[in-house]
This record gives sequence, C-alpha cells and structure tokens, in this order.
Amino acid sequence: METSGQKCDIVHAHEWGGALQPLAAVLAARMGKPGLRLAIEPHGGHYWSTQGGQQRPTDVMTLRIDDHERVTLNLADFVISPTAYMLAYLRQRGWTLPNNTTVIPNIVPGAHSQLSAERQKVFVWKLAFFGRLDERKGLKQFCTALDSLSSVDFPRLEVDFIGSEAKVDMLPSREYLRRRATAWDFKVNILGGLLRSEALARIKSEGTLVVFSSLVENLPFVVAEACIERVPFITFDVGGVSELFNPVENEDVIVNEVSAAGLAAKTRAVLKRGWMKTTVLSPAVVTGDASWQQWHQQLEIELPRYIEQDLDSRGHKTAVNIVNLPANPTALQLKHQICNIEPREDTILLLPQEFEEPPADDLDQLSLLGARFAHVPGVSGFIFGASLPDGRLSYATTPTYMIYHGYEALCVEDAPILIKRQTFCDTYLPEARDFHTYHSWVLALHMRQNRKSLVSYHRPTFVLRNFTTAGSGCRPDRVPRFRQISPRSAANLLAPAEEVLLAQHLAPWPKPAMSLRQGFDRFQGHRGWRYNYFDSSGEMICEPAAAAVQWHVVIK
Repeated sequence: METSGQKCDIVHAHEWGGALQPLAAVLAARMGKPGLRLAIEPHGGHYWSTQGGQQRPTDVMTLRIDDHERVTLNLADFVISPTAYMLAYLRQRGWTLPNNTTVIPNIVPGAHSQLSAERQKVFVWKLAFFGRLDERKGLKQFCTALDSLSSVDFPRLEVDFIGSEAKVDMLPSREYLRRRATAWDFKVNILGGLLRSEALARIKSEGTLVVFSSLVENLPFVVAEACIERVPFITFDVGGVSELFNPVENEDVIVNEVSAAGLAAKTRAVLKRGWMKTTVLSPAVVTGDASWQQWHQQLEIELPRYIEQDLDSRGHKTAVNIVNLPANPTALQLKHQICNIEPREDTILLLPQEFEEPPADDLDQLSLLGARFAHVPGVSGFIFGASLPDGRLSYATTPTYMIYHGYEALCVEDAPILIKRQTFCDTYLPEARDFHTYHSWVLALHMRQNRKSLVSYHRPTFVLRNFTTAGSGCRPDRVPRFRQISPRSAANLLAPAEEVLLAQHLAPWPKPAMSLRQGFDRFQGHRGWRYNYFDSSGEMICEPAAAAVQWHVVIK
C-alpha cells in the first residue's frame, strides 16, 4: 500500500488473520492518502472457523490473531457482509462494527439464469455428499444418518462421496469412510480428486439428491451452484445458507434439526417419497452484481467529501509530552506523577526506560497521530513496536503486549504507549492495589475493563537501548510465568457471573478457568464439565457446569 496506495480510492479486503490491522489503523487515523477508505468483507475469523471442530484454541498466538481480526473490522470505514448471519455472529461476540455496515451477497457466476427460474420436480433414489471430506462439513453426521438406511427399504440406493481428502477422528477421510461403509448394505463410491466439471456431472446424474450437511457456513457457493445447475438437495439450516433462497417457499429442502437424527429423518422421507423439487436463488443473490455496482457508484459520489474531510484534518497537531518511565515504576507513584496535573487534555507518550526518545520526525508523526484520537471511534490509545538489534521489527499486541525477539528468549516487558492524559487517569486504577508496578499489559487490562481499546500502530518504530533474557517466559506462544495474576487480583477482575460460567462450560480446554481456590476440584464426566462448590449451608456439592449454582469463592 505504501507504493501503490496513491492509485486507490478504496481498499477491499477481509479480516482473516488480522494481516490488515496496521493498514486499518493508518486509514482510520486518516494518515493515508486523502479520501482513501477501507471496506472489509468479513469471513468470521479464526474462531468462527473452529466451530464444528474438536476444540477451540486458547493459545496466545490465536488470541492475538483474533484480536487483530476484531480491530480490523472495528476500524474499517465500511463492513460489507455477504450475509446477515455473519453480522449477527460478530455482534453476538461483542464485536463493534462501523456505522456503515451493510449486507451485499457475493457475486455468484451464472446467477442471472435464475431470474425467471421455477422449481422443478426431480425423481431421486441416490444420495451424494458434495464437499470437503471433513468434520466441519458434517461428514460424521451424514455417515450416522446413513446407518439408518438399508437397501431393503430402498433397493436402488447408492451413495457418492465427492470431495477432497481430509482427516476424521485422526484418520484419513477415505479410510474413515471405508470403515463406516462396512455397516452399509448399499453401494458406496468414494470419489476424490475430480475436476470441477467431473464433480458437477456426477451430482447432476439422474436420480441424485445432494446432501449438504455442513455444520459451519457463511454463504456457500456450492449450494448456490446446486441451485443454478438445478440439482435437487437438502441442507442443514446453518449460517447464511437459507439466505441463498426463500426459506418459506423452499422449506422442504431445509433440515431444521442440525443433527444426524434430523438428517436421517429428512433423508428417509425424501427417498420414500421418491422426488424433490429444485431450489431457486433469492433475488438478492441473483442481483448481487448490481448491488455492488450501486455501492461503488455511491462511493464515487461521496469521494470528494472524503478528500475534503481528510485534508482539513491534516493541519491539526497536538503537543506530545514524553513521560520517561523509571525501571519498574511503582503504580501509585506513577499515577500521582501523571495525574497531578490540570488540565489533562494533552497527549502523553509513556516511554519505558529500555527505549530511546524518538527523533524529531517521529515526534512530528506522533503529534499528528495524537490529534486523531477524537476521530478514530473505538480507539483510546496506540501502542508501538521496536526495531530489534538484529534489524527485525517486533510489535506489542494483545494479549501480552510484550516486545519479543521470536527466535531467542529475549523480550521487553513494556512498550511505548500514546494516550490522552485524561484517559490514562480515568482507566488506570492502581488504587485497587492489585498491581503494585506499572506495566503496559496492566494498563491495557484496565482499559479493556473500561471498554477502551489499545491498538497496535506500526509507525514510528522505536529503538531499543537493550534487550533482556527472560528464559522460556519470553516465547510468544505463552504468557510469561511472572505475569500470572494472583488469586485476589483475578477475583477482582472477574467478568459478570454469566460470562464466567459460559467461559467455563463452552471452552473446557485446556481447562475451563483458573481456580480461585486450591482444591476446587473438577473432572470431566459423560455430561460435560462438572464442578464441586459450596452451597449456602457449607456442604460440598457436585453439579454440572450449566446448573444454577451459588458461588462461594474462598481466597486463602
């Protein structure tokens, strides 16, 4: 973007992996080309993609990626989702989306053939699984549904598995299917590596009913393609699948119960009846290309106003007062030093002692950036990276906010932060006496508790005076041991009770949550995670995690 950005008026991208978080921060602060705007088409991010899998990752690197994806969407000028489902999913996670958020379906090649299409009755007696042969696509549910079918009831039954290889239950999917097929008395064809034309020809063959049993979807092109090719199908009602067609007029294709039992019941009913009607794409999907053209035409109309706004803001700067932090500054003393000043409307740079003061050019850039706080919704502070002695760059990001080397056990505990003095004084709370020493991650934690965000910014990069060796604690894939929060501090920082219970119940890996009391036993039974707790009479009781319990946390 630094070399070609001047040629652009709009950047279209996705949030996947958070790779565009630095660009999103630059454009949100209006530090790029005047008028240049960022439009993000959300894919759901890494955590969305883990749905339907064995477990949801909670390692530091995954959390960092997840946060970068969230910030990218938050800072975008426009969010254009292919489905209303995806926007609801992101908002349900508590993500903040910009005001300019809308739904425009992806452009589907061949969709215009559906303009005057009508549903057609097609006779069916065969089944086809069409998609990648893995658990997210519902392969196990489909196989379990097949267990209830027999050639005795359906003499012409035949099943095709059409899709690329994956793993199921730690087995190659082909081997998994061969083992499952030993219990079936009908013909099974496992077809991998087919060309697109060959796969389409197979599902369009006479008598075939395609079964889409995917557990996680946004706007699946494969379902749209089945509509265009007039291939009869049934599908789980997941994600944005039912936004591809009118769910009322096509109610018979939907499997409402997302389970093997629901799929088995629907499959048996259709095979017993012997026919299924084809499905017609919704008008919104058919005219998706026209909606995109209209969106860009409106952007062209608004572009002169965007340019004028950006140029007008370029003249504004703010003085940046550098606060040189001593080694391991006492939290209360530091707050008194910074906040015993009136008024507090200025911008400060919290500079740890390991970093050199920025040169004049960088201070000028910080002055411009400091003036942008009021114009960047959702951003309350910027945290910066460093140029390492070997020339590599490292950036402080959530959830650890450390400067890492990456290959060696070298790290710096704190990083430079640009923040309004008033914001610092309102959100940094050493008076609670849970943290006696200032650290960047503590400030970030207090800001998060007050619904304020600290965003990583890629420039300027500061120069390190020295680098420290801190053993295995500096590896970027784990939180350093010396940062563990004490039980008392953790108790004070707990989220609302229902959030704690949900976190324990829904993400039980590697364990639901750190115990606040030694001996707070837990074990995993057949009904999920169960907990011992004290009831109001002091008796120890064991209940499922979802039970309505009364918590009595005892801090020793």
